[in-house]
Amino acid sequence: MKEIILVVWLGLYSGLVLAQQNGGVHFEKGTWAEITAKARKEKKLIFIDCYTSWCVPCKKLAAEVFPNEKVAAFFNSNFICFKTDIEVGAGVALAKNYHVGAYPTLLWVDGAGNLVHRAVGFMKAAPLLAEASKALSGGYAEVALEADYNKHKDDPAVVAAYLQFLNKMADSREREVALHYLSIIPKERYFEKDIYQLIAKQVQTPFSPVITYIYANRNSFDEKFGKANVESMLAEKYTRNASQLLSAVKAGKVFDEAAFQKLLAMMDEKGITSKEELVTTVRIKELQYSRNWMAYVTRVNNAVKKGVYKNISTRTWVDWYSPLITGKCTDSTALETALYWIDSAFKSNEAFSMSNFKGYWADKVAVLERMPDKARDLAVIKSELMLLSELENKQEAFYKMQAERKKMLEAMLHQQ
Repeated sequence: MKEIILVVWLGLYSGLVLAQQNGGVHFEKGTWAEITAKARKEKKLIFIDCYTSWCVPCKKLAAEVFPNEKVAAFFNSNFICFKTDIEVGAGVALAKNYHVGAYPTLLWVDGAGNLVHRAVGFMKAAPLLAEASKALSGGYAEVALEADYNKHKDDPAVVAAYLQFLNKMADSREREVALHYLSIIPKERYFEKDIYQLIAKQVQTPFSPVITYIYANRNSFDEKFGKANVESMLAEKYTRNASQLLSAVKAGKVFDEAAFQKLLAMMDEKGITSKEELVTTVRIKELQYSRNWMAYVTRVNNAVKKGVYKNISTRTWVDWYSPLITGKCTDSTALETALYWIDSAFKSNEAFSMSNFKGYWADKVAVLERMPDKARDLAVIKSELMLLSELENKQEAFYKMQAERKKMLEAMLHQQ
């Protein structure tokens, strides 16, 4: 038994040492022009890890897979590796150029910037190495599919094949192609389950001809898919349309009030019951994007008191207080409200997660640091945050020990 335990321990230890010596995948620093120049000079493909700062699978890939010895050896030998936050700086243009629609998106391009291969989402070492090998072998058939689509845009079969591929690759062009597909197929096909699901996912506005057809044939759709289902799907189109209007405000433009009033008039016409909640949400978001913090917290609190929101989830509390932190609010009254919302998020969260608890306390620290008269409270919260960190480390060590014990027991049972 001791021999078995020793072998298992040595195997784990040697793997750790090799990973530390290897240092993981080496990501180059520099501008995109410098990266492509280096790729041309060394005649290698460029591997791009497209991530965001908030993406959990992205962080998992960076922490668990890129340090892997085999992954690092293969990628460092065969590619010029580059990583970019697609929401910041030059990453925004790269994401637009390569139609990145999900995170992480992994791209392989040549020195001229031509896309050779792509993969989407977190994957362990073996699948990632398989995708990398595909890239070295010429990549996938996107070029052929795209050429076929551009040549035969009126052929539903060709468009469907291209759409399926874009969906698999989380390509940001998926919605555009989906809407085109819906415009060329017979409307009777909207009653097919997969087409109806496509409508639910991709159509963004109640003013779409597709939605007009559904309203004209509402009874038949209710009978096919259920009244509640159809009603929910249609109501969501108004929310999405309002979100599109708000995106202009987020970009610093003036809110299109006329278009919003047109949307509300249609909600009245069609009997959409969520109008009050939508109006409230839009007005809150307007204030958020313009950083009018006192008006923002007042509007939210009034909506809560009036019962506009029937069920306030943990996510909603977080969505309300987070802008006050990221927007660098310094108004003490608004920050007091943020502390209350953080506590509300904590109390409404039924999941036991030390990481979540730490997150709430870290957010409290971020708020209290902007409140000079709260120095004592800040010191207390910082102490509690340190304690939570220690508890999280102990919890992780316990889980790791349990997992190792389980593996050892399984190995011993296997030997018997």
